[in-house]
Amino acid sequence: IVHVMNWYIPNMGYQENFLPSEQKKLGYDVEIITSDRIPSFKEFRGEIRDDERIIGEGLFEENNVTIHRLPVLLEYTGSNQIILKGLKSKLSELKPDIVHAHGEIFPITLQTIVYCKRLGFKVFVDSHSNNDNFVLNSILKRLYYRFAKIFYTFLEGRVQCWLPVTYASKELLTEYFDISENRMEVLPLGVNTNRFFKSERIREDYRTKLGYSKDEFVVVSSGKFDPSKEIDTLIKAFSIIVTDCPKLRLLLIGKGSNEYMNYLKSIIESNGLIEQIRIVNFVDNSELGAYYNLADVGVWPGTNSISAVEALGTELPVILPNGDSAYKVVFDANAAIGFEKHDVCSLASALGDVVRSPEIRLEVSNNAKILVNEKLSWEKVAEKSIALYCGGCPSVRVTGGGASDSFQ
Repeated sequence: IVHVMNWYIPNMGYQENFLPSEQKKLGYDVEIITSDRIPSFKEFRGEIRDDERIIGEGLFEENNVTIHRLPVLLEYTGSNQIILKGLKSKLSELKPDIVHAHGEIFPITLQTIVYCKRLGFKVFVDSHSNNDNFVLNSILKRLYYRFAKIFYTFLEGRVQCWLPVTYASKELLTEYFDISENRMEVLPLGVNTNRFFKSERIREDYRTKLGYSKDEFVVVSSGKFDPSKEIDTLIKAFSIIVTDCPKLRLLLIGKGSNEYMNYLKSIIESNGLIEQIRIVNFVDNSELGAYYNLADVGVWPGTNSISAVEALGTELPVILPNGDSAYKVVFDANAAIGFEKHDVCSLASALGDVVRSPEIRLEVSNNAKILVNEKLSWEKVAEKSIALYCGGCPSVRVTGGGASDSFQ
């Protein structure tokens, strides 16, 4: 199995960090092909220079998986698009049976589909797109999208199965690329249960470390902070209920552009919440579970985030926007409390209910535990991915590519 992707960011909690590793634990040969750099968006690490983005070419390893970093032939930072130099040669060298291409809109995915017949491998394409991150806000982006749509009109049949990570991604593939539903199967984002689990000892240790007392009620949110994450909505909702809950605290873990972070700080200051709200920089994924353990509830008010899914592993009650199909599996399991997206008062009401009701918190927490154990651990996701690789989409069997029907 070879995973092909624009970026591989070390020590993060993304799909590409854990899915290949779990597949390897199941006994398969798994490697990664990616670029020699990390992405340019400011929300990843704030303001960074171009030279700080370069990791380098050659062989690397993380989580017991070999990573092949190739030079970039072309890069368009406006939409984080790249073309790798030597992709075909590397695929020819590795001789994969299966190639899992990450992202339906990236040039390297289109390249992989072109190469599959000649090199004799099967292609599976996942999608992380949704209406918040799939934005055609320039002529160049619209032209490229039209090119990609034409490409899939003729070569979409070479894809064995489309693997959207959420129902929102599934809907977008149908709406923008006319992919039939029977050609798709949701392969959800997962939880590393070795890092994200409930622990009273860790809760006590990290409350002491960060200076929170036992009677303080801590609300947490984390991730890459940008306007689409609506952290400002959370701060405003928090300001409404904190007057009736003097022991309420908000912990924000993440980073964004200087402009957006200054905007958030201005809201905090204008509402007199400097003592109640703390912002800390990115926490390594290996430690993030400890911060969720010290908290009493998690809130992710904007566009969907892997952080919200990981928090479920610690049995943290979470509040998420209603109607976001990216969280359908979570709401279907009654593992989250909903509110009306963009509505400060609705979020304040939901947060107030959770703060005041131990019964609600316990019910949601228990449901989160069941959901992770049965469906959302990376081990379960990896098992599902292997089943799809071996058989294709359950409702259709495609024979393009050239690899054998089973690669076990």
